[in-house]
Amino acid sequence: INAEYMGGRELGLPLDEMKRTLHSLAFGKFSILRKAGDDRKTKSIGEEDVFEVNEDFACPQRKFKVPNVIKTVGDPVVDTDENRRHVIEACVVRIMKSRKTLAHLELQTDCIRQLSTYFKPDPKVIKKRVEDLIQRGYLERDENDRNIYRYLA
Repeated sequence: INAEYMGGRELGLPLDEMKRTLHSLAFGKFSILRKAGDDRKTKSIGEEDVFEVNEDFACPQRKFKVPNVIKTVGDPVVDTDENRRHVIEACVVRIMKSRKTLAHLELQTDCIRQLSTYFKPDPKVIKKRVEDLIQRGYLERDENDRNIYRYLA
């Protein structure tokens, strides 16, 4: 079995998915396949690697499940931070929409109180989100007191 041949023509699978499947079949709990050639010991799979059926494979169970190698999609920390930014912005807009004008400290306290059931928001992140909302035209600072925000409809 050649990874490039099987992935490209025969099965029509993307190469990275084919590599994950071959990895689980060759190097997982059950070694159904084995790597042929000089580099049998390495667990990395290249496009030109050739695999053969492991004739020595035996399993006492009649049925068994071959675990798949899980593909990691993005960084969960970055995704969580991005989602939290949106939640904080929505909370600020909701509070400002109902109050129209509010001091920074009161806005920050209300945000923390509302969001504390979901996560503990960082005051610095709230400040950054408020600044971003000001730049996008949802809020504005009061001309006399820079600590007071006004909601713009």
